[in-house]
Amino acid sequence: MYEERVRKLTANLEDYAYYKAVFSEDEQEAQYHYTEYQRAKERGIAQNTVLRDGEEKGIYYRVFAFPTEGGRADETSLSQETVKALADAIDKVSFDELVRETVEPKGFSTLFDEGGDGSLESVCHRFPGIGIGVIASEKKEEIECPVTVYVKDELGVMFWAVADKYIDVEYERGSAGYEESENALFELFGTMMESAIQNQCADDPEKQRELRAAMDSLMKQFGADSEEFGSEAAMEDEDGIPGSEDDWAALSFEEYKEILNEVMELPEEEPEAVSEEAPYWKRFAVLLSALSAKTWKFPVDTLELGKATPVKEKRVREILDDAWGVKTREDLISTLDWLFKEGQTEDYRMYYEAESVEDVLLEDMEPEEERAARAEYRVVSKMRDVTNMNTMLAWDLGRGVMLARLGYFAGMLTRRETEQMLSDIAVGLTGIFSSWREYAAAYLFGAMYWSYPDSSKADTSELFIDLYHMVKELLAENGEWRRNPWIE
Repeated sequence: MYEERVRKLTANLEDYAYYKAVFSEDEQEAQYHYTEYQRAKERGIAQNTVLRDGEEKGIYYRVFAFPTEGGRADETSLSQETVKALADAIDKVSFDELVRETVEPKGFSTLFDEGGDGSLESVCHRFPGIGIGVIASEKKEEIECPVTVYVKDELGVMFWAVADKYIDVEYERGSAGYEESENALFELFGTMMESAIQNQCADDPEKQRELRAAMDSLMKQFGADSEEFGSEAAMEDEDGIPGSEDDWAALSFEEYKEILNEVMELPEEEPEAVSEEAPYWKRFAVLLSALSAKTWKFPVDTLELGKATPVKEKRVREILDDAWGVKTREDLISTLDWLFKEGQTEDYRMYYEAESVEDVLLEDMEPEEERAARAEYRVVSKMRDVTNMNTMLAWDLGRGVMLARLGYFAGMLTRRETEQMLSDIAVGLTGIFSSWREYAAAYLFGAMYWSYPDSSKADTSELFIDLYHMVKELLAENGEWRRNPWIE
């Protein structure tokens, strides 16, 4: 029976559609877990051994152990002697201590790293090659987990105790989803390579042709035609800004303006006069990060980002590192300081005041820097009639609120520091914008300005439209911004 379950689960784990079925309520979680499993250097499935079962205040919980040293699936059970020793050790751990280690019953969670000082970490260190987990749920069937999927990579060991109900979940195999086809991978590869060629060899057309020929040869070895996947020389528009084959899918500047005008027509409650000491002030300050929060699928109206699970903690750390280059408290404070004092606003204002693109180009600029400057100036000049000198502050400071929230969750800022920072931002933005609509329109422009130099025009348009739909949701009848008026 166990071997049969393992065979079924092994096949499921290779199919992205399986993750979509398990994490049906959250597409981002499905992508995260599929990627985590696929990229791990070592992957395995082990049989779980129950060490302790219990129920407290309507919550079922289970402590289980599993081996993490590979081997055949039918050889991964623990010996009776080991199980008895583990159970004796777990019996000495109080319920309160176990609760602190509880993880969600589905999804990867970090295995305790060596050197931890918690009770379960100590038990793990006494039994090398064995993982111990605690899962809890209001539904008993959620903790009926016969097997654990575990992965090992440069980040360490992570595990997923898989409930019976998820092994047997019904789904359409191979249904449309994340990186499901070779063509999607070829397209991604071709786009990335073309971008790299343009960036690295902008002033050397001969080198560009040489590299594209090499890429064509490589793609054909894998049975793909690079001409289908965006590897042709990029076109240039009238201002010398690189384009791409998907420009037909991009919005024109007039269409951007039309959407911004539509934002300004959305329904909204009248602003309210509120002092900085009022309880609503803190909630309002958090809501300034609503568009960033919705992008990352975090709560939009509370300082906290939700329950602090190992999976979420890892994800927040990755966002801080990948999106912001923030690894430490010092990194975070430095980045926030830059957003508050300079950010994208500094260059934007320079472009806004310039009479021509030549006014912002410097003699010692690298080709890539010049292209970016031309692209940024073009956005500002084309959209000047719907913007002003302060427009970019919505983008810089709105994201600053989100960055502070991420830093607070990661333990890099205290609650008092975070709330003071958010309050200061709210003071600044309420002195510049007079409604959620004005703030939203400025934020959308900021996203466009930020994305335009480094993305295809179609990708920039897609980002802009996605944010526009988020604004409509926030200002809908039950939307968070509609229910929480702007502050005078």
